[in-house]
Amino acid sequence: RWETGPGEALLFTLIIPPGLSAPGRSGFPVSMLMALGLARWLAGLGLAPAIKWPNDVLVSDRKLAGILVTGARGRYLAGIGINLGQTAFDQDRLRRPATSLRLEGLVLEPRQALCGLLDQLFAAFAEADPRLACEGLLWQQGKDFRLQVTPEAAPVEGTIAGLDADGALLLDTASGRQRFLSGE
Repeated sequence: RWETGPGEALLFTLIIPPGLSAPGRSGFPVSMLMALGLARWLAGLGLAPAIKWPNDVLVSDRKLAGILVTGARGRYLAGIGINLGQTAFDQDRLRRPATSLRLEGLVLEPRQALCGLLDQLFAAFAEADPRLACEGLLWQQGKDFRLQVTPEAAPVEGTIAGLDADGALLLDTASGRQRFLSGE
């Protein structure tokens, strides 16, 4: 759920045709490719973004953008939400602290943001090594982390070691390295 007032965010869905994937990496998650494109666009605006695995982009350790990818009729639907113009957030109601481009010192209208962003999103599909590119922007890499795999299960604790070739999160735990395909 993305809560925002009129004109304060850019909310859109890209329809991605079958066969559009990173070279030699057909199994690499579309959500991570979208996060890579978003992060590169934000870096081009002078910000220092980080990819919070598996589908958020942070600036200043606060959520600026989220991605949700689903499949339909052989295509991917990539829903993307970016906070643009908010001047404050009710942080107590959010799972993760949030920020906006305006709070980070940038003012962009939704149409202006979309026009600048689309090239970077589609350029991510041409990335020669998307795992390495995403790993270079991975939030908390090398740091201790608590991963909630399911709401019912106890969190898994460890150090973020990076990403596997298929975009899985690698976590070094007390019982060894583990791979995760989902979690928060």
